[in-house]
Amino acid sequence: MKNKLPCEIIKDLLPTYIDGLASAATSQAVEEHLKGCTECAALYNTMKKQCTVDTEEKAKDTEKEKALFKKINKKLTRKTRNTAIAGIIAVIAVICASQLLFVRALKEVPLSNVSVSASVYPLKELAAVSAKTKTDVDSYSVVISKDESYEDPIFRISIPDTAYSDIGITESAMNECEYVSLISWDSPYVIKDISFDYSTSGNENIMYIKAFKTTLLNNKAAGDSAASSTIQFGDTDKIVYVDKNGSETVLWEKQ
Repeated sequence: MKNKLPCEIIKDLLPTYIDGLASAATSQAVEEHLKGCTECAALYNTMKKQCTVDTEEKAKDTEKEKALFKKINKKLTRKTRNTAIAGIIAVIAVICASQLLFVRALKEVPLSNVSVSASVYPLKELAAVSAKTKTDVDSYSVVISKDESYEDPIFRISIPDTAYSDIGITESAMNECEYVSLISWDSPYVIKDISFDYSTSGNENIMYIKAFKTTLLNNKAAGDSAASSTIQFGDTDKIVYVDKNGSETVLWEKQ
């Protein structure tokens, strides 16, 4: 069979033919030439083998690249996860440290650094006075007013210069409690917690204090002292401090 195309052109077409990019007519012309030309056929076989080797090598390189990227991604993912976990642990540690140092009442304040006083007000007498003139009210420094806007009337207690400027108490509770006691604490430390309980001994209502507590840090008052208070619905005759050995110290007693 007579070759229609010269070898030089066939050699130029072989890469395209091997890659499968030649047109049908070109491919047919190349194939017919290769059947009758041993030189071009030998070159074709060599190029085809090399192409196969290159393709296999390329495939191997691709797999290696995939494995490498997968390994890098896994390391990055692990590193990111570890960084996130470390960040969360650090935040929790800071919060816990802040709680322990600035919020939790863990440090006891010596009794010598605390002064205690109390004011006991007769509820019914105050309610009667509050219904009269402002002058009478000022003599007690406490105001009790009846709020009848509710279905069950509420008595509102206001103690100036304290956190108890608007306390609501029901009429039934008002009838049960004859007194309200305002106990005040004064100390160079900010008292965050007071461990205490009430007990009746004879005719006396006694408040027993077991400990005054402040935080480990940030516990000093802004000024020379920090005043705070608590309110109890009931009569208070005496306030007694009980130390760890059971010894009692009278801090305040009603005259």
